[in-house]
Formats: sequence, structure tokens, C-alpha cells
Amino acid sequence: MSDTSMGAITHCYVENPSEKTDPIHVYLHDFCKGHGMITVTCWGTAWTAFWGAMGDRPVREFVTGTDADYMCKKLASSDRKSTKGEYVYRLKVATSVLNYLKDPANV
Repeated sequence: MSDTSMGAITHCYVENPSEKTDPIHVYLHDFCKGHGMITVTCWGTAWTAFWGAMGDRPVREFVTGTDADYMCKKLASSDRKSTKGEYVYRLKVATSVLNYLKDPANV
């Protein structure tokens, strides 16, 4: 795992996602203890989520303790309702991201 000191940003490149999507870029940003953000980009689309109460965990550890459905909903835009197709695609991306982050080979 990369440096998780405060203010650290970790970039992960998911070249061969577990789900059938284009390659995915993941940015994990630990602002300070208990506060972090994830940004995910795939095929010209970006999603981001912020957590202000993660306990003592860095964002990677917090995110890997969730499931794909939670991540999919957290990454959804709050200003409009997603179509079913957008939800399904975002769920595939979230599944690939979590599988990548949970794999010990990618630490």
C-alpha cells in the first residue's frame, strides 16, 4: 500500500477490470484522520465521493470495507436520478474498483 500520511493521494490504474469495462483510474485522497475522498474515472466519466467520518482508517481501508452496491450509490450524482443503464454501468465500475483494491497483489 502506498503512503497513507495525511494529505496523501494514491492513484491506482485498473487495466483489466474484473467486470467488462474500459480501464479505470482510481484516486484515493486522505485529507486528514477520518476524512477522505475517492474519485473514479472510466471512459470519460468521473464519479467522486467524500467521507468525513471514517474513524481512524485511511480511505482505501474504509472503502474496501464496503460493498459494490454501497459504492455505486455513493458515487451517484446527487443532483439527478440515474437511469437504470447508468446504475448498471456504475455498479460494474464499483465492483471492479473494489475487487482491485481488495486484492493483496495490488497493495
